[in-house]
Amino acid sequence: MRGKLALAYTAGIIDGEGHIGLSPRKQQNRDGGERSFGLRVDVGSTDEWLCQWLKMQYGGSVICVPPKKPQHSPAWRWYISSKEALCFLELILPYLQLKRQQAEVGIAFQKEKRRNPRGRRLRPMESALEEAQYILLRKLNRKGPSDEQRTSQKTTD
Repeated sequence: MRGKLALAYTAGIIDGEGHIGLSPRKQQNRDGGERSFGLRVDVGSTDEWLCQWLKMQYGGSVICVPPKKPQHSPAWRWYISSKEALCFLELILPYLQLKRQQAEVGIAFQKEKRRNPRGRRLRPMESALEEAQYILLRKLNRKGPSDEQRTSQKTTD
């Protein structure tokens, strides 16, 4: 698979099985500074081939997650972070449907992160923006009905 077909296929995987989020990072300095975040895209599957294919196409890493119960199959997780995740999301953005908003927030986050030299403490405004983007992505990634759907459901009951 090549070109637009591969990108559309990949976007479908991300829409259905993927996750786009910000992961809290450990503070490198222990001066009590604000927490920092990193962009991460991942896909979990019991099909190792899928995760290895994503790694071959886009980079990143694949790990095996051992089963929690003996009757379960092992799971595989492909993930890509930071600058690589930015490039990946920019490639598949035109083809995303369900996770388009998450990708847009992730892209904006990582582009802003590029402006911050590694090791420099975030200014309060930058830290607040990262925290807001983290909260927004958590809300967008929440499973189940949205707040609006829950509210309209209550009014119709």
